[in-house]
Amino acid sequence: MRRSLPLPVELLGVIFCLATAGCKIQDLTNLTRVCTDFRTILFATPLFWTDLLVVFTHNTDLRKLIAQLGKLFKRSQKQWVRLSLNYESDMPHHEINILNDFLLDTGFTFRLKGLSVRFSKSVDLGHLGTIIRSGRVADARRIFNDWDFFTQFLEIAGAKDVKPFEDLEYLSLNVLDMAVRLQSQTFRRGFPNLKVLALNCSPRYGQDRLKTIDWAGIDLKGLKALTIVPFHDRDGLELSAYHLHTILSGAPDLESLNLSIPPQPSMTGAPPGPLIDKVIIVHESLTELVLSGGIEDMARLLSNLALPKLRSLRLEGANSDHGSRRLARRVLGTGILSKVEKLVRDSGCALKELMIDFQITWAEEQLAELRALLPAMARLTLT
Repeated sequence: MRRSLPLPVELLGVIFCLATAGCKIQDLTNLTRVCTDFRTILFATPLFWTDLLVVFTHNTDLRKLIAQLGKLFKRSQKQWVRLSLNYESDMPHHEINILNDFLLDTGFTFRLKGLSVRFSKSVDLGHLGTIIRSGRVADARRIFNDWDFFTQFLEIAGAKDVKPFEDLEYLSLNVLDMAVRLQSQTFRRGFPNLKVLALNCSPRYGQDRLKTIDWAGIDLKGLKALTIVPFHDRDGLELSAYHLHTILSGAPDLESLNLSIPPQPSMTGAPPGPLIDKVIIVHESLTELVLSGGIEDMARLLSNLALPKLRSLRLEGANSDHGSRRLARRVLGTGILSKVEKLVRDSGCALKELMIDFQITWAEEQLAELRALLPAMARLTLT
C-alpha cells in the first residue's frame, strides 16, 4: 500500500489555526515544551492568531512566554492583533513586571488593536502582615508594587516618545485588589484612538481602587463604550454621581455605559434623597445603559439622568435575598418602575429594550403599567 505523504507544515498551520479559532491557549510555554509537533506547526507557519488568549500562572516562565508571543506577532505586520493575557494564581509572579517591557516594547512590528489583561489574584492581608512582621521588607514592598502594576503600565504608555498603543481601540484591565489610576497628563497621549475602555477593579476589604482617578482631567473624547466596576467609593453615592457627571461631560461621543454600583450601607432609617439637588445629568449620545448592584442606589441614580438617545436599559440587582418576598417589597418600595418611566419622560427618548433582573416575581398589573408607560418598547424582560 502506498505510504501517505505528510502534510506540509504550512497546511497543518492553516488547519490548526482554523480548528482552534476562539479557543484559549492554556500556558503556551508548557504546550510548546511538551509537544514538539505543536511547536513546529505554531512557529513554522506564516499564519497566526489575530485574537489570542493566553492563560498563565505562577509556574509559567514569563521570559519564554514573551519570547514565544514575540515570534508569533512578528508575522502580523499587515494584520491587526487582539491579545488577552489572563494570570490565574493567588500571587503575581516575581517577574511579572517584565510584562510591561513586552507590552511597551516598540521594537515589535505587530499592530495591536485590542488588549485585555486580567489578574485573578487575591491578596491575603494576613499573609502580608506576617511578611512585614518577619522583617522581609523587600517582599512586602514587592507585593505593594504589584498592586500598582496597571498604574505603572498606563503611566509608561503615555510617557514614551514612540506610542506602542497609538492604534489601540480596545483596552480592558481586570484585576482583584490592585490599584488602577488614570493620569490626566499621560492617559490620552498613550491611547489617542481608544474606543472601548473597561476597568474592573473589584475591591476586597473595603478599599476602592478607582476613587483616586481625577475624572475631571481625563480626556475621553472619541470613547464609545465605558465599563467601570465598581463605581462608588466609601464617601457614598453622592460623590459617584459627581464623578458620573464629570465622566459624561468629558465623553461626548460615548454610546454605551456599564456601571456596577455596590449596595451602600444604610446610615439612617430615613429614605434617601436626591443625589444632586435640582441637577440632571444630560448626555446626548448615550444609547445603551447598564446598571448593576444596589437596587436603591440604581433607582436614585436614574432620577438624575436625561438621555435623549437611550434605546436600551438593563438593570441587574445584586442582593443576597434573591427571590424572597422581602426583596420584592424592597424593589417596589424603591419606585424603580416609576424611576424608569421618569427617565424616559424627562429624556424624551424612545426606549426599545428594557431588562430588569432582580430575581423577583412581577405582578401582571406591573407589566401592564410598564407597557402603558413605555409605548415604543419592543422588548421587555423582567426576572
